[in-house]
Amino acid sequence: MTLVLLLKTEKPNDSFKKALEENGYRAHCISALEFCYINLEELAEQLNSPEEFSGIIFTSQNAVEACAKAQSASKRDLIGKWKDKFNYVVGEATYTKAKETLGLDCKGASSGNAGKLVGQIVSDLKPEETGKFLYPKTSLKTIDLAGRLAQEGFVSQEIEVYNTLPAADFCANVQSYKNNLVSQSMPLSN
Repeated sequence: MTLVLLLKTEKPNDSFKKALEENGYRAHCISALEFCYINLEELAEQLNSPEEFSGIIFTSQNAVEACAKAQSASKRDLIGKWKDKFNYVVGEATYTKAKETLGLDCKGASSGNAGKLVGQIVSDLKPEETGKFLYPKTSLKTIDLAGRLAQEGFVSQEIEVYNTLPAADFCANVQSYKNNLVSQSMPLSN
């Protein structure tokens, strides 16, 4: 049996790992990244002011998680008043996370990437009839969703809500995995 080491966080019913195993591979996941949530008090203040926004845009599950953490820390329902707003997500996984964690039914699940999401927002709304969007995001310099929205006449207020960092225990976990394989007399190939 061929071993495959996946450098990702293992999730329940992981479809990628399942597909490998169904095709005769033995897959194991080790997280290479970890996330540190930041600016949660500021995020809570913004979430507590839904009247200032037309909606919220999530481009990752971690942005959704940051909102959940901000709400939990504030011990108030910060999300309830957002349910009737223009809320958007990039992708099915982020849609599911927003629905299950925050109870928000967002548009954009089938968008797949930020560029396509901007297209959907432009198709759905008119900038002159829409206020600003809250955009909780990563600290990494990724696709400029706010810039693309601005080119179309929409305003967004960005807030960095998480940092993406190398997993502190990555090397130890890889070594432990290798040691486990050696103890099981599994051949290693480099």
